[in-house]
Amino acid sequence: MNRNLRLIPLLLLLSVVLLLAQNFVLAQDVPTTLAPDSPVTGELSAENVVDVYRIQAEANSTITVTVTSDALPVAMVLTDAQGIAFAEVVADEAGVAALENFTVQTSGLYFVTVFAAPGANPAVGSYEIALTLPASAEETTAESTEVAEVPATTAPETTQQVVATLQPPTDILLNSGMEVRLSWNAAVDLNLEVRDPLGNTLYFDSRTSATGGEFGFDVNGLCEVLTENPVETATWPAGFLPTGSYEILVFYRQDCEGISQSVEFTLDVTVDGQALDSVTATLPPRPAADVDSVYLANYVVRADGSATINTGGYYPDTAINQLPAAFAELSSNATPIEQNVPVTGAIFEEQDYLAYRFDAAADDVVTIQMTATSGSLDTLLQLIDPNGNVVQINDDFTGTDSTIANARLLQAGTYTIVATRYGKELGGTEGEFQLTLSGSTDALPSNLANLNLPDGDIEVYLTWETNADLQLLVRDPAGQAIFDDEPRSTSGGLLAANGNVGCQVSGGTAVSYIY
Repeated sequence: MNRNLRLIPLLLLLSVVLLLAQNFVLAQDVPTTLAPDSPVTGELSAENVVDVYRIQAEANSTITVTVTSDALPVAMVLTDAQGIAFAEVVADEAGVAALENFTVQTSGLYFVTVFAAPGANPAVGSYEIALTLPASAEETTAESTEVAEVPATTAPETTQQVVATLQPPTDILLNSGMEVRLSWNAAVDLNLEVRDPLGNTLYFDSRTSATGGEFGFDVNGLCEVLTENPVETATWPAGFLPTGSYEILVFYRQDCEGISQSVEFTLDVTVDGQALDSVTATLPPRPAADVDSVYLANYVVRADGSATINTGGYYPDTAINQLPAAFAELSSNATPIEQNVPVTGAIFEEQDYLAYRFDAAADDVVTIQMTATSGSLDTLLQLIDPNGNVVQINDDFTGTDSTIANARLLQAGTYTIVATRYGKELGGTEGEFQLTLSGSTDALPSNLANLNLPDGDIEVYLTWETNADLQLLVRDPAGQAIFDDEPRSTSGGLLAANGNVGCQVSGGTAVSYIY
């Protein structure tokens, strides 16, 4: 038989192989990463019936994987990080199993499982596996590493911010899983919460996650049962877990002895058996019953299995009023935004905010919506007036999305929008978002707009085309009515126009207006 691909005919065999691959990979080290033109030697035996390798591939790239053995007929399966099989190949009579010119549709990690072909006897022996790329791709890669000599030029000045690129989460095999451990030594009710890169949350009221995570015991919960050495944990078993940022939140709920003491705590994170640097900090009590006292940190898991922790810091609720950078920097680097033209961006470790600017007239009314579209992003919006004052803020208008609704702008000038996340530079949520700026949703008819009546947060118009004397009356929630005999209320309502009052016909369209 020639070297054409031979697809394994039995789906049952494929299912068994994938199950074996999962079980055996969990028992071995992190799969070897295949590099182009760098063959790797492996060996199958009664104790090691499958080997798994991984490939980091970009979308629309083409790869060729070849497995060669003189000792036994081999086969391989190509899957993505979710275990979906794309190709199954067995060796030809020359002992070569070749997956040639396979086009990758989506960027991420892919896995090659090598095993003895059906009917192999004996099913033991060594083999060689190699990854190759098309010559054009290799040349392009080589050329991109060379520094081209170009004439020196003066870069034009620009005030537009540099927008970085978010790397989406990919699944990585962690043979030893993960653990986040919060410990302290005081009669205090602290709470641990961990948000993974996909937005799943583990804490006392959300004890499992879609990625396999589990929350342990709610220690000192509600101060009902006190523990001498309190510890709370969030754990993930061995298996595939998403890369990216895992945000850690520590909440100070209450002091169980009524002495309002600050408490020292320690965070210990272990990723696939690797202990990251411990974080030790002090958290003060809540300043008020409706104000949280929170400590934020995060750790990042990378595609190569490495991980690092960012120590973070204290983040009280009042911190949402603080800007992520100086106003001069925000305003000068802000990107122009137009009404009703959505823009997109991303917030992540290297880019914890983006700024936008727009011009407005006095008394304009605007609405700003920031909607997370991927990842774990917990959005936060800030609106800054021309003088650098934060005039509107919103965090979690609906879920983790933010909306500043119907904000009246008191002065003319350039306003700045800050699109960021909960915790800003201390936060650990990441993802893409869509931002939309809009004005008043209802435009007045031209015959009313030309009257130049004063604007209000609530506006009521009554118009009619006859000479009749109609009366407009608006009653507020306090029971006060505004009409021609009572043109003003203590709640601020005013009667500004009173059409055809006393049958004094104004001619044309009659208008009564209360705002």
